[in-house]
Amino acid sequence: MSIAKSNDWNNVEGANHVDLYDNLEKIPFDKIEKFFTTYLKENR
Repeated sequence: MSIAKSNDWNNVEGANHVDLYDNLEKIPFDKIEKFFTTYLKENR
């Protein structure tokens, strides 16, 4: 699947867009890591 076909929407309850810049308790690192490992794998 290409990135263009990935359309997952992640809603972070109780956070606004500014919280996602620097509020480490609200940033969904697990979802970000899953995205990177799933869609941005190095092709060898």
